Amino acid sequence: CEIDPFRAVDAKGIYLTALFGGLVNSTATVAELVATLSESDLVGFTAPVVLLTSVSMFFRNFIILAIFARGAIRTAAIPLVAMSLIASYCVYRGRQRAADIAKDVTIDVGSPVSLRKVSRFALLFLILQIIATLGQRWIGNIGFQIVSILGGLFSSASTTAAAASMATHG
Repeated sequence: CEIDPFRAVDAKGIYLTALFGGLVNSTATVAELVATLSESDLVGFTAPVVLLTSVSMFFRNFIILAIFARGAIRTAAIPLVAMSLIASYCVYRGRQRAADIAKDVTIDVGSPVSLRKVSRFALLFLILQIIATLGQRWIGNIGFQIVSILGGLFSSASTTAAAASMATHG
């Protein structure tokens, strides 16, 4: 009997994919889960899964912040905890619908530790660091904030690391 590690046979498997996928690459995880759930007639299950992926991403970004800028933890903790609590409540409320899911769904998020993905993260981090530094020099703090908001649309991990790095180095 061959076991496919990316086969989620029930709601628990989908939840675990969302949880661990959010720790590694929330954008890829959400994209794959939304596409997979839509194709499997499980569209109603999409919102709780995306929220769970987001909670996992919040935790990952908090850890990145703790590594690069410990002084910013107090500032970030309140909004991250608030967003996590609200999202967790929504996931909890959707658990009844999830219990009824018994479809065989294949989820292929790929390897999180590929040279291509690591290189992409490093390049995005470098680009964000350069643009944020220039934005702060030319426009002040508002320039840095604009770059952070726009960067967050593409990679919250890269943006969090760049912001934490800049906060550490002034």
